[in-house]
Amino acid sequence: MTADMYPWIASANGLDATVPDWAHEGGVDAMVARIRDPALRARMIKEIEQDFHPQDILLLSAVNPDVKRLVGKRLDAAALELGKPPAEALLDLVAMDRGNTAWRASG
Repeated sequence: MTADMYPWIASANGLDATVPDWAHEGGVDAMVARIRDPALRARMIKEIEQDFHPQDILLLSAVNPDVKRLVGKRLDAAALELGKPPAEALLDLVAMDRGNTAWRASG
């Protein structure tokens, strides 16, 4: 028997993994359209904020230059820079980068 162990609390994923599953149905274009729909966006924000710790989300990589400039910042700091609440900033970043932003969470 063997084991592989990561000795501290952390994980990494795509930022779009924070978007509710139902919003992904139909692919990236459909997800971005839902993010831009005010009623669906409000529903997403409500669901995201149920278990959301923006101070623990570190932006690691992006494709879009407007998002790439925020790489290396925590989501709460990026949201402050964007002048938006963190859940709104998260959805904007996902839409702007078409789901290509990577993040690392650590506590």
